[in-house]
Amino acid sequence: VGLEDITFEMVKNDDVGQIRRIPVKLGRAAANTLYRQVFDHLEDNDTLADAVALCHSSHSNDINAALSNASMTTGRRMLLDQTAYNDSAEILGIANAPRYVIVPHELDETSWQLLDGWGRGQGEHDTTNRNANFHGYQGLERIVVDYFSVATDWWMCADPANQPTIEV
Repeated sequence: VGLEDITFEMVKNDDVGQIRRIPVKLGRAAANTLYRQVFDHLEDNDTLADAVALCHSSHSNDINAALSNASMTTGRRMLLDQTAYNDSAEILGIANAPRYVIVPHELDETSWQLLDGWGRGQGEHDTTNRNANFHGYQGLERIVVDYFSVATDWWMCADPANQPTIEV
């Protein structure tokens, strides 16, 4: 609940190190709470103001495919084609989209191979044609969320500096 005890013995023994660890521990707990609150919106697929789930076909953002080069291409195109809320004529034109690939730890190795596996920014090579993966050159970064419970779910999102996704 965010409470820590400072005992009489800690003060009497001048245990400054143990007392200094208390705010660090509380800060870490607060950061972890915020981290989970944000990423829970993705995993829980929360309902938005329009009474539709965050990831839904009517939002043109639900791929429903295993993480692969092809599904990442589909996701990138969907993100680039996103329109403003209630205005299908206004394409948002999200710069550098997508910026992040968010995966559970079960997809950590797969996402690493697709993005970074052969050297920073080169991605997984096509050994037949000796071509580097397009996504590795696009500056995509992986975010691995260790506590996600569905091993096959993954997400792509734009840079929050350019296009807010989940606001806190």
